[in-house]
Amino acid sequence: MFGPDRPQFRTVVEALCAAFGVEPSEPLLEAYWMALCGLNISDIEAAAARALRESEHMPRPRALIAFIDGLGAEDRAVLAWRSVRQAIGAHGAYASVDFDDPVVNATIRNMGGWERFCHAKVEEFDVWLRKDFERIYCSLVRAGVSCEACAHLPGIHEAQNRALGGQTTVVPVKTGLPPHKRSVVLELATGVSKMLSLDKPPDGSAR
Repeated sequence: MFGPDRPQFRTVVEALCAAFGVEPSEPLLEAYWMALCGLNISDIEAAAARALRESEHMPRPRALIAFIDGLGAEDRAVLAWRSVRQAIGAHGAYASVDFDDPVVNATIRNMGGWERFCHAKVEEFDVWLRKDFERIYCSLVRAGVSCEACAHLPGIHEAQNRALGGQTTVVPVKTGLPPHKRSVVLELATGVSKMLSLDKPPDGSAR
């Protein structure tokens, strides 16, 4: 994090202080800044949200870091949904988008594609669509996704341009989520899909 993130960081720490009945003094804020300023502000927000749900006392910086490192599939799904909502508002159905978390792409593709999400009815968007998204996202994190499934999500313009032989610009979308602990992307090897895992040596043999 750098200077522009400091006001947002201060808001997060002050919110924690208010929730846990702690006085948000300048020394306290400075101490948390010194400990956490090297982290992504989105990760800190996610850790703070988890602390509000799970902690009984004001979390120390070390506890927040542990929450970031231990972000589970369910927590990731909640934050991923937030990034999807923001992307719909920012880019809409005509743009082609590519989320930096490949499981988001795969989840949306599994559920009918980007255009369907953008045109979902308001009454179902934050209820049934959200529930299905979070459920499927968690399942795909655990099972893995193919390279095809996690490819970028075509928008309406791309379909039109493809028919005319034109080029399409893909908009990268940052979710703010930390990288997955292990690769969730499946590759085809000798005709069989296998999980690529960071906890296996390059030759694929067991440790």
